[in-house]
Amino acid sequence: MEEITAPPTPSTKAPPPTKAPTTSPTTGPTKAPTTSPTTGPTKAPTTSPTTGPTKAPTTSPTTGPTKAPTTSPTTAPITSPMTSQCSQNKFGINFCHDWCNTNGFWGCGVATLGGDDGRNTDNVDYTCDCNGCNGCGLASSNEPSVQPSNAPTYCVQMNAEYDIIVDATKEVVGWQKLTTNGCTANIESEFYGTRHDYSMPISGNRLGPATFGFDVYYATVVEDELHWTLNGDAFFAFSRKKQAKPALEFELQGRKGVEQVKIVVGSTEQELTLSKSWQKFSFVMPSSGVYSIQFKNDASGRDVYYRSSLITSVTMGKFGGWKCGEENENSRCRSVRDGKMNWNGVYTHTWINGCAAQTVPVGCYKAITAPFVLEDDYAWVPDTKKDNNNNGPGKVAFTFTCTAATKVSFSLEVIAPNGKDDSFFMGVDEDNKRKWHVRRGSDWHWAYHNSKHSVTAGTHTLYVYQREDGTKFRTLRIDSGSDSCSFSDSELRRLLRAMH
Repeated sequence: MEEITAPPTPSTKAPPPTKAPTTSPTTGPTKAPTTSPTTGPTKAPTTSPTTGPTKAPTTSPTTGPTKAPTTSPTTAPITSPMTSQCSQNKFGINFCHDWCNTNGFWGCGVATLGGDDGRNTDNVDYTCDCNGCNGCGLASSNEPSVQPSNAPTYCVQMNAEYDIIVDATKEVVGWQKLTTNGCTANIESEFYGTRHDYSMPISGNRLGPATFGFDVYYATVVEDELHWTLNGDAFFAFSRKKQAKPALEFELQGRKGVEQVKIVVGSTEQELTLSKSWQKFSFVMPSSGVYSIQFKNDASGRDVYYRSSLITSVTMGKFGGWKCGEENENSRCRSVRDGKMNWNGVYTHTWINGCAAQTVPVGCYKAITAPFVLEDDYAWVPDTKKDNNNNGPGKVAFTFTCTAATKVSFSLEVIAPNGKDDSFFMGVDEDNKRKWHVRRGSDWHWAYHNSKHSVTAGTHTLYVYQREDGTKFRTLRIDSGSDSCSFSDSELRRLLRAMH
């Protein structure tokens, strides 16, 4: 017989579970968990926070950043702790307020003053961050930005005047005045007599584009020059920053001490009677570089002498009749260039700043071969007591260019202290060497080589060769043939500007 058991007795301590959940959440968690996990999350969150983070993130982002940092880095960069803010007193300079974000100095961001800069007394590169200096960087915020800031933009700063120079002939054919406003260069210019005013954007050390019709110009800053391109090709002219002019200084002497002269420098005029001693005169160099001296009372035995360390060209009213600059010029032309004012008239001087001229400093050399050396503003083979540095391999080469066939002769400004230190050899192109005995003197003076060289149109080389050590020269000049020939600009023009 089948055994019949009695049904279980229900508990009197708790009601049996409902067959279906309630439609509303309870006001608090149940007092006891169910014995089995639910198959999914509850449809509504509990009203109290959990004691720890949830095991999975929510499916939607929060409206603001979490109060605790995330475990991954933020998307915005942080400033490297290795670069400190620019100092307000380093080498006696307030970099933070005077250099950062200042035209002609630095922009914003990280900047460096090289160890080779004369203002850097540590002789080690000084690098600092302009952020927070002189308007650099944004105002601080309690919250990080969502996106990183844009990388800082470097724009070369140019506030200067430039000459526009034809590369082939070194002729000045115009001027430019550049002023920089942020990353824009505003340019005033005159080119072959026509004004052109325009603006160019700057990126790094490059300007451009500037568009005129179908023509597109760019310029690259190379030290104190602007190198231009037109439609992708090198332009025929470049721009060079105008150099500060030196003080205008020269000396005058009268042969008898009764010579009357009138000096005109810009708007300044001075009339006086010279003495028999050298008298020094100093003026501000006029913007044109031109000044004049008039000899007013020439007579028998009266002469005026001129000397200066400045390199100039000189002309006076008689030059046309004397055929100065032609291959058969009168010797009086050379006397005037040497500083002898022996005739009534106005002697007009023009300051020379460059190597493309008839009179140039030794710094315009093309090449120099030992034992010749360049010291200060002159070249020489250093003197020895036994004169054992004579007739050696030393030479100095200079390039000159002629527009037509002619005959050329040359002068040097020299110091030749004695009979054992008073000569060179010289030659043009592949000519045989010719002895050049120069007039002796312990002060700088001109010495002429009394021979002429036939040259064709084109480029040629003048050589000054070693003969006797101890003889110095600092300036070269083309005399006859100078109407057709001039020395050529050289790669050493920066050395020239440093010396003068």
